[in-house]
Amino acid sequence: GELKALPKDVASLIFISNQALVKDTTALGLLADSSRKMIIGSIQTLRNTVTAPIKANSGAGQTLRDGNPVFHVSRGNLAATGTAISVATLSAGRTSMSRQKDSQGNVLALAPKYLVVPPELQSTAEQIIAALQATKSSDVNPFAGKLEIITEPGLDSATAWYLVADPFADEGLSYAYLSGSYR
Repeated sequence: GELKALPKDVASLIFISNQALVKDTTALGLLADSSRKMIIGSIQTLRNTVTAPIKANSGAGQTLRDGNPVFHVSRGNLAATGTAISVATLSAGRTSMSRQKDSQGNVLALAPKYLVVPPELQSTAEQIIAALQATKSSDVNPFAGKLEIITEPGLDSATAWYLVADPFADEGLSYAYLSGSYR
């Protein structure tokens, strides 16, 4: 029941005549370079489109129909400010995720699968979820081998991190492509 972004067409065409290809010895290099730049541009467009709902409202996420952003204390999905990644904060995040409820009040029982971080937190995240050769049970890392790190350079904050459930377990942020042509 939430508002979704309207699909928009971001495609464009480039016209190069046969005469330009035959007479210009640099035309083949131009085509190869243009293709590479178009791929880079399409990846950036995809990144911007997918991260926009998360980055809205200064990183609190887009406003939902209840008037609050996606990440809000009333939803139990926003950690206290300044909570750096640690085993303790990941544990609190996991608990919070497992207690999330749908609009009918049913517990969703989500489990984190991905730890999404900006490039500034990649090394820290890798250290936190690394497997340890613990000599006692209190030293065991409960997240070793359970989270996959996704480093997203499109995130604006150098300190914000996100736990994300398996997209096959529950619906969430998605990006779709239309097939066919418009008539």
